[in-house]
Amino acid sequence: MKLGIKPLWLAALASWGCEARATATDPAVPARAELKSRELETCHASATCADGLRCLDHVCRRQNRSAIADYHAALGAQSLATGEHTAAIAAYAQAQAQYGTEKLEVPPDLDCDYGRALAVAATSSRTFDEAAKKNAELAARVLHRCVVAVPPGSGLRDAALASLATLGPLGLDPVLLGSATPADLYLTKSAAAPSTDKLAVSVTASPTPTAKSWPLVTAKIAELRAPLIACWEAAKQPALSITVGLKASWVEPEYDDQYGRYVLKLDAPDGCVRTALEPALKTLKVTDSFNTQATISVR
Repeated sequence: MKLGIKPLWLAALASWGCEARATATDPAVPARAELKSRELETCHASATCADGLRCLDHVCRRQNRSAIADYHAALGAQSLATGEHTAAIAAYAQAQAQYGTEKLEVPPDLDCDYGRALAVAATSSRTFDEAAKKNAELAARVLHRCVVAVPPGSGLRDAALASLATLGPLGLDPVLLGSATPADLYLTKSAAAPSTDKLAVSVTASPTPTAKSWPLVTAKIAELRAPLIACWEAAKQPALSITVGLKASWVEPEYDDQYGRYVLKLDAPDGCVRTALEPALKTLKVTDSFNTQATISVR
């Protein structure tokens, strides 16, 4: 073998090695910046996340966060879990305000959680009053921001869309969610009529009568669920509660050829509830006396 002449197998190996090395300008290989995961996308190391993000629990997360704001967000989560909707909304709002105070961008996960709290509060109201409407409108706006900001297919996006779906009966127009920019109003459709399936009619008395006829009175009032719910709908309040006087007493006959009897009298203000109760209670045949103040509630 002559010196200076490479064997054929060495030349082939050198040629293969050159072809296998890709360069940054190779059109078949994307630039490194395009390979990096965005916020809340998956990762396996911080080097694979975009600038300003670190890989924690295999998700790219921002490091520039407010500890004070996140504390208030944690309070909001606790309040929401215990059903304290007003406190939860206040805590999340304070968290967002704190990010503004520190001149930091509000993280998308905070929008997602805040929007969910607003939606829960709005849909928990038995009537779509002004407070519920305000919460629902703000919920739609905040949840829309969440949907736009988080990656498609993520759990946060799915949860935000589920919360938005609960606003549909309140008048949310889903077409507005197809835009990347916020709408002026989201509740542009007519709200559905409130559901009455879970409403219950209850009667409490003070003092509670021991008369044998008293259960007849409470049973009769319970039978009046439909007209009392109509009164609840007319009141446009989360709950309807009214206190009436109920007195059963012996009435002597007016003439000798008549018999005395117990008569039940209703003392209630004129209005829907009196109209619903009076005709029905007149048909009751009570057999003993009592005198009480009864509170009738629809909630």
